[in-house]
Amino acid sequence: MSTGIITKIDPSNKSALKRFVSLERKILKNYPKYIAEVDDDVMKLLNRKALMFKDMELILLVVSKNGEDVGRCAAIINKKFQSQKQPGAGFIGFFAAAENCLEELKFMIG
Repeated sequence: MSTGIITKIDPSNKSALKRFVSLERKILKNYPKYIAEVDDDVMKLLNRKALMFKDMELILLVVSKNGEDVGRCAAIINKKFQSQKQPGAGFIGFFAAAENCLEELKFMIG
């Protein structure tokens, strides 16, 4: 069993954030019904410049196998949701994974 390497992405690092954002397109580009989001829009969300994400805590993760990025996800904590709806709740978002990478991703998402 081969394990992947997890890299935490700093949203304030523009090139690292671009790596995270563009990975979905790289993984899904051959799917005919895939429609990519606009990179700049996603980057505004993830670097918390968009109003919707301003008060959220984010951890961005990329998993690599044999030097190639094969998956990504964001751990998201929405303090407002926690205080109004469900204390301790968290979310996984911006998930994308290459085929045949289940073992590498298991430890990334639990």
